[in-house]
Amino acid sequence: MKSFNRDFHRKSFKNPLFPAAGKKRKLNYKIVLSGALIFFALIAVLYSSNWLKINTINIFGNESVNTIEIMSVINNQTSLRRFWLFKEDNLLFFDKSAAGKKLIDEYGFDSVKINKQFFHTLNVTVKEKFYSVIFITGGNRYYLDYNGRVIKKMNDNGVVTGQGQGNTQVIRSEIAGETRPILNDLSNTPIAIGQDALSREFIDFITDLNNELKNNSLFSISQFEINDLSIKYVTLVTAQGWKVMFSPDGSVKTQVALLNQVLTQRIKDLKKLKYVDLRYDGKVFYE
Repeated sequence: MKSFNRDFHRKSFKNPLFPAAGKKRKLNYKIVLSGALIFFALIAVLYSSNWLKINTINIFGNESVNTIEIMSVINNQTSLRRFWLFKEDNLLFFDKSAAGKKLIDEYGFDSVKINKQFFHTLNVTVKEKFYSVIFITGGNRYYLDYNGRVIKKMNDNGVVTGQGQGNTQVIRSEIAGETRPILNDLSNTPIAIGQDALSREFIDFITDLNNELKNNSLFSISQFEINDLSIKYVTLVTAQGWKVMFSPDGSVKTQVALLNQVLTQRIKDLKKLKYVDLRYDGKVFYE
């Protein structure tokens, strides 16, 4: 009978399917180089062909900002180059972040979302900030939000002017269905986008005043005026040409009720009226 001597102390096992521990595989530079060449060749084909050329731009969500203006910003972005080589009129290389930032900086949008839709389309969705007042100052017209902050500059054709009675300049909005107050700063103080031009309290006052007066059957609103940004008082200019002075420190409802009382009980001919002054608590002056 044969006997076997087994050595249980020398345990060395090798699996041919796995490399030895500590032995590194050599990097195959030919494969890496070939892969890189294929990748760049594919990029070159996609760039030089019309497969991903942008030819359709859809704009959604804009109300006060003209679609053409938004398109102009996007088209300007497509004329730029990315990575110094590739023109951005290709869907693959269009810089969504840069275009979105430009739109927000230029028009004060609350948000901008740009989606690429294969094979030739950009979908641009904007969300506009809610504005409370149209503010005219420094020869320009601006949208102010409910905090009194300047959102954006209006187009020059946003409002039109005309001559009222006497030397009164009548201003009306060209925006369809515009019901928000138009406020004219007679001092023409320059302001900038993003600036807090007026206080939140005053915006609340002028908004409430406009809401109380806009459906009055005795007159229609042309605009409101302030002499400067210190706002000692507010002047309503009616489309009929006469004016009403209000105190921003007084109650809107009380002053409007007093105005209606004067117009209906004391003034016999509104065509001859020049002004009504409600700035002094409980007292009314008119001519």
